[in-house]
Amino acid sequence: MQNKNRQKKPNNGSIQRKMTVMTISLTVIAVVLFLLIVSLRLFLVRGEIRMTGEEASEEILKNSEIAYTMSNVVHFEELVGDNADLINERFGFANYMLKCLRAQILSIAAPGGSDQQIDISSPSSDDSQIMAAAVTPFINEIIDDDPEAPDCIVIAFPNGESIVVTPSSGNKNGASGNKLSFDARGEEWYSDAVKNKESFTVSKSHLPGKDTECITVSTPVCDTETGDLVCVLGASVASDTILNIIEKDFNEEGLYPVLIDETGTILFSTISDGPFAEADLLNKKENAGNEFIQFIIDFSTSGYNSSIEITIDGAQYYCAFSSVLNAGLGELVFAEKDLFVADTNQLVDDLEMLTERTVDVSDRNFSEVLTQMLILSVVLIGLSILASVLLSRRIAGPIKSMTGKVAEIDGEKILFEMEEIFRTGDEIETLAVAFEAMSQKIRQYITDIVEISTQKERMETELKVANEIQSAMLPKNFPLFPDRTEFDVYASMDPAREVGGDFYDIFMTDDDHLALVVGDASEKGVPAALFMVISKAYIRTRALTGGSPGEILTDVNNLLAEGNGKKMFVTVWLAILEISTGRLIYANAGHEKAVIKRADEDYVLDHTKHGFILGGIKGVSYSDNEITLKHGDRIFMYTDGLTEAHKNVEDLFGSARMLEVLNKNSTLPPDELLSAVKAKVDEFVGDEPQFDDMTMLALEYK
Repeated sequence: MQNKNRQKKPNNGSIQRKMTVMTISLTVIAVVLFLLIVSLRLFLVRGEIRMTGEEASEEILKNSEIAYTMSNVVHFEELVGDNADLINERFGFANYMLKCLRAQILSIAAPGGSDQQIDISSPSSDDSQIMAAAVTPFINEIIDDDPEAPDCIVIAFPNGESIVVTPSSGNKNGASGNKLSFDARGEEWYSDAVKNKESFTVSKSHLPGKDTECITVSTPVCDTETGDLVCVLGASVASDTILNIIEKDFNEEGLYPVLIDETGTILFSTISDGPFAEADLLNKKENAGNEFIQFIIDFSTSGYNSSIEITIDGAQYYCAFSSVLNAGLGELVFAEKDLFVADTNQLVDDLEMLTERTVDVSDRNFSEVLTQMLILSVVLIGLSILASVLLSRRIAGPIKSMTGKVAEIDGEKILFEMEEIFRTGDEIETLAVAFEAMSQKIRQYITDIVEISTQKERMETELKVANEIQSAMLPKNFPLFPDRTEFDVYASMDPAREVGGDFYDIFMTDDDHLALVVGDASEKGVPAALFMVISKAYIRTRALTGGSPGEILTDVNNLLAEGNGKKMFVTVWLAILEISTGRLIYANAGHEKAVIKRADEDYVLDHTKHGFILGGIKGVSYSDNEITLKHGDRIFMYTDGLTEAHKNVEDLFGSARMLEVLNKNSTLPPDELLSAVKAKVDEFVGDEPQFDDMTMLALEYK
């Protein structure tokens, strides 16, 4: 018997031995695998170096060409962008001058703006002369010695007369402002400005009186009151000026800079012959279908700076473009592709020589590396054996001690205490801390479970008492008045999981009067049950002394409100039926709406005004409502446990479903009617627990 009951003593050395063997085995396997992998890799690397030297040279050559080309293209883009900015500044200054000049002209034309009155709506020759004398000093002051100034400023009047000023010559007419025989009305920049009265327009034209081509920015000046045209202002930048700016950066052979408008028409080109000297190069039939050309036209005139590889007339080019926004133009520079190809032959030679040297060095060092690795492996295996022995002792000792202490834990001793041997600073100490915390929690859990069990038993006892109180106070032996054939009445109360304060009462106040009561007290459990008992007793006692339902509820409210420190309350529907006449007088103290059915009609809700709850405020009065029941009429009353029955938080049974089931079963006697309603509610809620009582009362007047 002793041999059977004796526990087998654990092998205390098994963990340490297993850890030592496992550590050594893993170390040896790792070292051997490392040697095999490294050796194999060295052989492969040596072969790859020899086999792929030429391929690597070709790939590096290709990548170098691409990198060199991309570097040049980026620099190319930046250079074109900077050049376009210089042209843009020219036209920006022209726009600025026109704005200032327009303001000056309007101030001169305004009443009191000049010593001599000028008719700006229809200026005469004298008016033009006066205007010329007034604005010429202003223009000269702005443009004198300014290298960014336009090459020509024109003030063109509707009568055909013009004022022309250039930075180099000053006023063509002299300081006196003599007339000039230059009619600008036939110029495109003049007509465009007249059509577009609210903004600046840009047109290609010629300098007044010269054959020099230029780009003219124009804007109209209109009377601020009548809107009539006063004059058109034009600022021109000559083609020579623009081409000088372009040629400053792009005068090498193989570069073809041009200036285009938004239609793709080449306005100016530094090339006198060849395809890039043609104005319609980009719009030619053989180039019109090229989507990259349209891309360049659209983006170069819309504020973008970029580059693209493109084919023009069968030749390959890199095209860098940038916008001249102040003139709505685009600067394009086409560069022959060969300019971006780098000579990398020397790079390939250097790479081949480097590859040969690398192969030689790898062959020479291969044997040395293998020898060193073998020596290192032997040293690692020896160190791992020593480390595994020391490590297994350090780990196994605390674990063995911890196992013994855990084995001592039983029903009486459940506390695991930390000891110095467990303070290893690693997972063993963490495990010991966890054991200590777990044992403390277990002891606390046992204490809490005992306390919770006691509380649960007390609550269950309390709910049982409340349920018994509630059930004992309600009439249950139906039919209550078997000898009375004038009416049929039936009531039921289904308690929820938490006992509430629902109640009903049916009693005779005398031989000809039947009292009907349905109520719902606040709170749950014993307090609600006791408050319900008090409320029911007050109502019955007061009703037996006589009076209308409103008077009865008024008195009962005062009694309940007296000393109601816990602020409990009850909702009540009280009705008194005069049996001989069918006269029904009722009052409602914050309760649900009654449901009334006439003999040949459906059940409908009674929407008469409700009174305040009972017990809330002392001194509240309650009014009576009255109807007369005829043979076959019915009354149905209930608590909120019926309409608020739910199968989830948002989906309630509600009044609509209640009326539907009542009307579908309208011919059933009161007891069967209540059963049908209860069955429908149970079907609706399913297994969802309910937390409020459900009370119903049905009366049929025969």
